[in-house]
Amino acid sequence: MKQLILRLAVYLKPEGRAFVTALLCMLAVALTTAIYAFISGPAVQFLISGGADGMDLVFETFPSLRDSFDRATAFVVLPLCIVAAGTIKGVAYLGQFYSMGMIGQRVIVRLRRDFMASLLAQDAAFYREMKTGDVLARFGADMAQVESAITFAMASSMRDSLTLVILLALSFYLDWRLALVSFVGVPLVILPIARLAKKLKKRSRQGQDALGDLLGLVQEGIWGVRVIQAYGMKEGELARFDRECGRSVKALVKASKTRALFPAVLEIAMVAGLALVLKLVTDAVVNQTIQPERLVSFLATLALLLQPARQLGKVGHVTASALASLERIGAVIQPVPGIRDREGAVALGPLSEELSFGGVDFSYEPGRPVLSDFNLSLKPGEVVAVVGESGAGKSTAALLAMRFLDPVKGAVTLDGTDVRKASLKSVRASFGLVAQEPLLFTGTIASNIAYGRPDASMGEIAAAAKLANAHGFISALEKGYESPVGERGVGLSGGQKQRIAIARALLSRAPVLLLDEATSSLDAESEREVTHALSQALEGRTALVIAHRLSTIRSANRIAVLKAGRVAEMGTHDELMALNGEYARLYAGQPQSAAAANSEPSPAS
Repeated sequence: MKQLILRLAVYLKPEGRAFVTALLCMLAVALTTAIYAFISGPAVQFLISGGADGMDLVFETFPSLRDSFDRATAFVVLPLCIVAAGTIKGVAYLGQFYSMGMIGQRVIVRLRRDFMASLLAQDAAFYREMKTGDVLARFGADMAQVESAITFAMASSMRDSLTLVILLALSFYLDWRLALVSFVGVPLVILPIARLAKKLKKRSRQGQDALGDLLGLVQEGIWGVRVIQAYGMKEGELARFDRECGRSVKALVKASKTRALFPAVLEIAMVAGLALVLKLVTDAVVNQTIQPERLVSFLATLALLLQPARQLGKVGHVTASALASLERIGAVIQPVPGIRDREGAVALGPLSEELSFGGVDFSYEPGRPVLSDFNLSLKPGEVVAVVGESGAGKSTAALLAMRFLDPVKGAVTLDGTDVRKASLKSVRASFGLVAQEPLLFTGTIASNIAYGRPDASMGEIAAAAKLANAHGFISALEKGYESPVGERGVGLSGGQKQRIAIARALLSRAPVLLLDEATSSLDAESEREVTHALSQALEGRTALVIAHRLSTIRSANRIAVLKAGRVAEMGTHDELMALNGEYARLYAGQPQSAAAANSEPSPAS
């Protein structure tokens, strides 16, 4: 539990007042439990003897009561003490559960926020290694484990530890010799419990990792259901699922077996200890070396010790599982993104001179370069297209421009400033991105267009939609701009989603439009609609266009042809066709869209 509290210290720190309240309530629970044990001996002896002599233990502890305490007083005071202790204990339990429940909820909210903030800040390398399903498992099941540990296990651990300490102190007060012998075997139990906790933590992590892999498989099945059905691979996917389920169940069963040993070890230890105590108590009674009321109170203390001892054994495995979950959560929260603001990062203004790639080298894996000595410039008002075969490094160039990646060699500069020396916010604010797969968020069409500028007026939203050739189909919808957008844009065609994405980029007022293969995944009709939208959107604007379909970039000011990660050719469409080189070969190898050719984007004047 100490490890858990230390790891959560940052999140628990703001809850100091609630934590103190919970501790006071736990102390009250522990003290009232001790009162039950302490008063039980005198009460039983009083009932048996019928006189005040049964109250010797009370009088020894509180001598001032001896003169004022008689049989009539005992009949009133003893029940009142029990009722008062029970009432205080009940109220204290309520206060503890409420306080720890509030602490648990607030801590988890902060932990979830940091988790989400870390996800949104991580770079591409993180997402290449981390499966989405595993991330969701960490956010869901692992967070639930930690919440349970804070709300119940931590509360139980602190309360029961306090109760144990106070009852132990009471047992030594009642008879230190019996207490010493009774608890001599405790250290022998601690060692196996500690080893079990270590093993459980390891096996819990293995089980949670397996569950994360299983969720990843489920997510793949949901996203790829049409492909699975089209290729008749339902049984194959179910076989994969069964294998992953088997691995998950095997790991979780191992953890369950280890978890089951906790109560077993504790129960055996407690029964053995109780048997030893009964033998000692029998000897004490026979030899009359202990007062009857002390004996009864001592036995009551031992009986009351069993419950918190058992509870501590139970919370031990919850704590071990929570620590494993915290490690998995920490693997998302703790990593510092490789792409981040450097010390002294400067804020860039709007592009006024040039976006430049100067001698850029980049590779995702050592020894396998994607870009080599890549050089390209883009001036305000220009439309520059980057083309090439798949894998030539076109999209990588776009990621480098927005600093989603950093070059291995060379530099990307905006108005002469290396983007690595600029703040990420100002670099990315320079670009209005339209990606190959348009991502729309759950909400309305208006909120999606205004995503980069949530304060935009409806007039500005409509103006951007008109430029993107989206106003017509939006107005035709029953709720217009307030029409709800389903998850990932369900209910809209590919062309409609892409035009909304273009409107979003235009509304952002970014100096540079970055079009990353914006039409490559569209059918002919959608391509025609989007190409027409782009022809309007690019009028008089600065744009870097990553293109797969060459018919859509014929009117670009300049076209850079990538081959083996380098700019092999540069020029206008006509100039490159006249060279009869790489561009001409690529162009001839593609079916040309007449609609796209007739509606091609116009270059900046």
